[in-house]
Amino acid sequence: MKLTGTFQSPRVDFGKYRQALKKCLADAIAQCAVAWLGATTASIPVWSGASRATFQRLASQVGFHLDIAVASGAPDQTDMGLTNSTGSIDVSSADKGLASFKYGTSLAHLIYNEFNNANVSPDPTLFGKLKRPGPYDFQTKGVLALRNALRDLQLPRVSITIKTIKV
Repeated sequence: MKLTGTFQSPRVDFGKYRQALKKCLADAIAQCAVAWLGATTASIPVWSGASRATFQRLASQVGFHLDIAVASGAPDQTDMGLTNSTGSIDVSSADKGLASFKYGTSLAHLIYNEFNNANVSPDPTLFGKLKRPGPYDFQTKGVLALRNALRDLQLPRVSITIKTIKV
């Protein structure tokens, strides 16, 4: 007795998908960082430039123009902001579905003003009244902007080919 049949075997081109995924996530994380930076820095007033400059490391990696115009008569402390901050994009594992950006600061007065109104409960180092006191709440604003940016993210389509095998 002789039996014959036809089988169909699906094939996924994982290499092609990983390349498309890496490009997709690299673009998406940069767009997310831009949205996050736009929302967070809008809350940060500029006097000496220190607070706003903490965002510069991340901004420079995604091409975000960060306006740091030091107020007239104020000392330029943008270097202090840069020294007390970190910011980076990581797409090294984007082909595995992982991409991220990081921002961090140890700038004491920015951290204080994130959560407090220094005109009501002054930071011990404060030497005058703030024109735009906190709480800045920039972290919450950044998360909302990030979620909005991610809402429309579409991953690349999987390319499947069918191989027919006759036996």
